[in-house]
Amino acid sequence: MLKNQYEQEYETISYHTPDGKMRKMTVYRGEYYTLHFDQGKKRNSAACNLLAALLALAILIGAGMPNQDSSHTVWIVLPYLCLFLPVGYWLIGAVFFCMAPLRMERPAYEGSLLRILHSCRGILILTGGNVALDLVYLALYHGTIHVGRELCYLACLAVLFLWVVLYGRWYDRTYQGISIEKP
Repeated sequence: MLKNQYEQEYETISYHTPDGKMRKMTVYRGEYYTLHFDQGKKRNSAACNLLAALLALAILIGAGMPNQDSSHTVWIVLPYLCLFLPVGYWLIGAVFFCMAPLRMERPAYEGSLLRILHSCRGILILTGGNVALDLVYLALYHGTIHVGRELCYLACLAVLFLWVVLYGRWYDRTYQGISIEKP
């Protein structure tokens, strides 16, 4: 059976209303993650997160457009398709961050900013693996394939890698001052 990983951070309090009815209220007792800027800057950073994720998705889709010869090979296509998972999670994290308050509970923080961070790390690892596999394919079949298309695919992956690195530097500067409030 699945267990709620955040259940220990919440407490249920029972109380009586003035008319004598018994009510239950759930109160958060865990850590709060507070952003160091105002609502306007948060809105701007949320828009930047969303646009960065959408651009990464566009670059990834563009990488699949050249119809290179390696795209008909399972050990090249599967790692490429696996890249859509962290990009999708990045997009989900960016959407959740748009809805998150400035003072986030742990579930909101992990569902937004931490998800974005882990997704970017996953994209970097998978992109590096994709480049390595495509270079092996290029070395094995360089005489019988369209090298220009393969290089176009590699260039798109390099642009994706560079984009995530640049975004990561922006992410680190923007969210470096998150303060954690203990209960």
